Amino acid sequence: MTTATFDSREFINELTGSGMPERQAEAVVRTVTKVMDANLATKADIKLIHKDMEILRKDMSVMKRDIIIWLGGAIIAATTIVINFMPVAAP
Repeated sequence: MTTATFDSREFINELTGSGMPERQAEAVVRTVTKVMDANLATKADIKLIHKDMEILRKDMSVMKRDIIIWLGGAIIAATTIVINFMPVAAP
């Protein structure tokens, strides 16, 4: 897996080289660094997400089973009602 690296000194040099004052370039780099740190997921974050997804999968499996059981019961009940209310044909 590749890791993205951020060389803040190189970024400052790039900004100052294009005419930005050094103090302003340093402020920009600090801000960009804060945003990157706040928005990048760590390995621990990803592991936590995978754990949560596994819990959701199990919950969804249980819900699927419950829905199938409920629908089966509803079909049986509906069939029983229809059969009981059908007129009996006299021979």
